[in-house]
Amino acid sequence: MTPEKYRRGAVAAVVRYTIADSPLGRMLIAATDKGICSIQFAQRSPDNSPDNEIMMRILSAVDEQLQQGLMREFPFATRRRDDEALQPWKEL
Repeated sequence: MTPEKYRRGAVAAVVRYTIADSPLGRMLIAATDKGICSIQFAQRSPDNSPDNEIMMRILSAVDEQLQQGLMREFPFATRRRDDEALQPWKEL
C-alpha cells in the first residue's frame, strides 16, 4: 500500500493477517497483495500453565489485543485472518 493510503487508514484495502508464537512473544503479521504492512508483538505468553483452559484464555486475550491494534492501525481496511496464506511468514 502506498504511504498516502496508509495515512488514510487503508481505505478499501484488504489486509490479511495471522497470529503466531515467536521468540519475542505473540506476533501478528499483516499483509496486503503488495507485501507485509504490519508486524506487531504482544507481551510474551507464559510458557507453562498448570491449567490448559487458563492458558487458552490468556492466549485468546493476547490475540484479541493484537487484533485491536491492527484495527487501530488500519481502521478503514477489510481485515481478514488468513493463517494458511500467511504460513510461510510464520516460519521465518
